[in-house]
Amino acid sequence: MANFVYKKAKQGLFNGLINTLSNQYKLILTNENYTPNSSSNDEFVSSIPENARVATSSSISNITNINGIIDGDDIQMEVLGSFNAIVFAQSTSPIDNSRLVFYVDTAEELPFAYTGQNTVTINWSNEVNKILALI
Repeated sequence: MANFVYKKAKQGLFNGLINTLSNQYKLILTNENYTPNSSSNDEFVSSIPENARVATSSSISNITNINGIIDGDDIQMEVLGSFNAIVFAQSTSPIDNSRLVFYVDTAEELPFAYTGQNTVTINWSNEVNKILALI
């Protein structure tokens, strides 16, 4: 699989359901028990089986959207297992109702092999694309 923006997220952007300035966002680290569907099927975190969710972050701080480039603070997460992908989701309560935004499985340090270290830091790119660039 390759990195992608979920089709339902694209629809949500154009329908005003996703707002980077007023919504909260979290990361869900997933393992091989989740097979993402980049078509129109996957829309909410409930599409990710519970046994595929290795960890869920706290909300990402200082989200910005400048010229379609999304950025925010790097984030530390507690993990207790290996993971092969990161899902960026619009955070709601309960978490299963959170909207899936994009999926990343091609990046430095992925897949991540758990070695007993409980804290992982997700460092966003400092290059032009930051967290995500709609280009």
